[in-house]
Amino acid sequence: MATKTVLVTGFGPFREHDVNASWEAVKELKEIGLQLDGFELVTEQLSVEYEECSKRVPHLWAQHEPVLVIHAGVHGDARTVYLEECAHNDGHDIPDNKCHCPSTGNCIEDGNQELTCKMDVNDLCRQCADMAKSNGDKLTFKRSTDAGR
Repeated sequence: MATKTVLVTGFGPFREHDVNASWEAVKELKEIGLQLDGFELVTEQLSVEYEECSKRVPHLWAQHEPVLVIHAGVHGDARTVYLEECAHNDGHDIPDNKCHCPSTGNCIEDGNQELTCKMDVNDLCRQCADMAKSNGDKLTFKRSTDAGR
């Protein structure tokens, strides 16, 4: 059986944060030796730069042809994992590490305004919470529809 790829990304340093918790969490997946039969886990760090991400993400998708992609970000609530149900192209008005901000507010010019996950994210949250609980972890998982906002 052919190996299927799962691609997980995290972000590098941003503003005053020399260490980005999203990348630290993603790195941990490899360091703990997470393995799933029939799947190859690929982890990549993304720079916090609109132009770089707009080029690198499509390249990673083409290079690895993943069956699942998880782009991890950071939220202020350290005990809750927010699983995004959709991504928005508009509303990007915070400058990146190169002090660049898209003039139109769109992350990808002429891109889809919204990408929606085909999985049942509420069910995925329940399954993740059950796994965390069985491991004695008190993490909570919640569905979100406002990625990066």
